[in-house]
Amino acid sequence: MAFRDAHEIVGKTVRYAIDQKKALPELSLAELRQFSAVIKENVFAVLEPEGSVAARDHIGATAPRQVQAAIARLRQQLQTPAPVGNAAAGDKIPPNPPADTPDPAG
Repeated sequence: MAFRDAHEIVGKTVRYAIDQKKALPELSLAELRQFSAVIKENVFAVLEPEGSVAARDHIGATAPRQVQAAIARLRQQLQTPAPVGNAAAGDKIPPNPPADTPDPAG
């Protein structure tokens, strides 16, 4: 389904839920299906915040598995010394001089 079509269905569904004074998970399958016949029983798993977050399971997404993997990657990066200068060009940046070194610019 095209994003714009899904977006329209979700918008109409949310408007309906607001008008009915219901949260999305409180809508029946029949109520949800009036907006799209492709909606199946499994839709309820993603109507709760936890299910919605968990459904986004790819690199950089919100699924707990992905968040844990990102944390592990960042921890590894923190333990790896950063290169000095532009390592690809072979440049080296000298370390900062001690604080008591006179300023050559005067």
